[in-house]
Amino acid sequence: MVLCSDNIITTQDLPEELIGAEAELDVDRFVPLGMPLPKAMERIEESLIRRALSRCNNVQAHAANMLGITKSLMQHKLKKYNIRI
Repeated sequence: MVLCSDNIITTQDLPEELIGAEAELDVDRFVPLGMPLPKAMERIEESLIRRALSRCNNVQAHAANMLGITKSLMQHKLKKYNIRI
């Protein structure tokens, strides 16, 4: 069973194991080859945070739990990446 917030199911509504290959391709799209590793890691981290928030209907505590981080660390990351909810 797939749960989604709209009437349309997107890849964000599917479990990671069903879209793993697509996720690998996404890295190539937003992290160009030759980008310094620290910058690349920041882009990946920000993307994961945004995806978790989207899947959790912007509930910070749920998104933090999904990512395996504390709510206070989530709040720190939201400020770092200027993500407003």
